[in-house]
Amino acid sequence: LYAMKDMPSEALTILDIDDVNYNRNLGKRRNAFSKYATGEQELVIYSVAEGNAILLIKTEDESTTIAKRDLKLSKGLNYITYDLTIDANSVSKYKNSMDDSSELKKSDDGKFYLLPSKYTVEVSMKNKTSSTVLNIKKR
Repeated sequence: LYAMKDMPSEALTILDIDDVNYNRNLGKRRNAFSKYATGEQELVIYSVAEGNAILLIKTEDESTTIAKRDLKLSKGLNYITYDLTIDANSVSKYKNSMDDSSELKKSDDGKFYLLPSKYTVEVSMKNKTSSTVLNIKKR
């Protein structure tokens, strides 16, 4: 838990994200009886008011938006789970923004997952925006 003195002073703040180890098995199953392996990254967003917000995942240079989520934020700390997937309508733009897109393939669960790289995670609500970096690194 965060002590009151450690709380952000901004109206909207997304807290820093720890590095994530890349997992090439996301979207796959070990066998026919197991569930698909899914990615989960918890995002912590502080808001001084409740309301609707937009979460964007962008390439590091912010030229390409690869995922968009509509959020309902409460006043205070909000814990949001992002599944590390790319929106289906953004796959071709994502491929074009990469130097080497040969590793980007649809997983067995029908989804595309982020490859190792740095990404900008941005949250916006009522003309306020906050961003941080999501670093997915190879093991």
